Amino acid sequence: MNKTYRNMIIYVVMVYLLTTVLSIVSNHFSLDQTPVTTIIMAIAYLIPAGVAFFLLKKERPKASPQALIGLKKEGLLPYGLCVVFVLLHFGCNGLFGNIKTYGGFLQLLPEIPYALVFGGLAEIGWRRYLQPKLFRALGYADLWFVLIFLTLIVVCWYIPVYSVPWCRPFGMNWFLILLLLTGNTFMLAAIRMSSKGAIPCILAQTLFMGVNQVWMVSNHWLAVAFISILEVAASFGCMVYIFTNKKKKKTMKEPEIKTDISI
Repeated sequence: MNKTYRNMIIYVVMVYLLTTVLSIVSNHFSLDQTPVTTIIMAIAYLIPAGVAFFLLKKERPKASPQALIGLKKEGLLPYGLCVVFVLLHFGCNGLFGNIKTYGGFLQLLPEIPYALVFGGLAEIGWRRYLQPKLFRALGYADLWFVLIFLTLIVVCWYIPVYSVPWCRPFGMNWFLILLLLTGNTFMLAAIRMSSKGAIPCILAQTLFMGVNQVWMVSNHWLAVAFISILEVAASFGCMVYIFTNKKKKKTMKEPEIKTDISI
């Protein structure tokens, strides 16, 4: 089996297995949020990053921690997309009246560390490790297929996570969860494609999770469905533009092959 495929399978299986075990342990202690269950589920949310670190260290033993995280100097585009996508998500939901407000900007600040642990750092696994490997294995030509496949992997990971009642948004409404996660996965995939490392994706997911604690998206399914479709379309358009630009730059950098046709 191809090494890239093998590592992807190992990664997904390890992440699913460890997350499922921790979710069962959390529910065994309590179905409510307690200090113990909070610690257990914080570890569960860090599993995608932890497994990615473990496998990257095996693949590249001499790599520095910065290289493993993908800590690189970024341009303005990925950070610009972070802001645009967060505004798109919450702004459109606000226009539809699909936001429940639980505080103002000052209430958002304490939520940032919580959001970083419960979502943000997981992007080291999904975007730094898994997404590039999927594109390397399946190719950029099948962009839709890769993105849908990646979305399914991430959505399936949330099944054991959301089996813990206090972690699950919208109660048992899995349809809304699927719509939200689909839009979210496509937006983060676009940010990752525009960036050199994982930091913009970590920032974006932290903002999504943090802002949602203060201005929570409600369960109006028509609004969520429309906005998710809009997010997918905007993200896919960005990715096509980014991919086309990268391809043009690569072509321009390729040296001309001069041939002597004189006899």
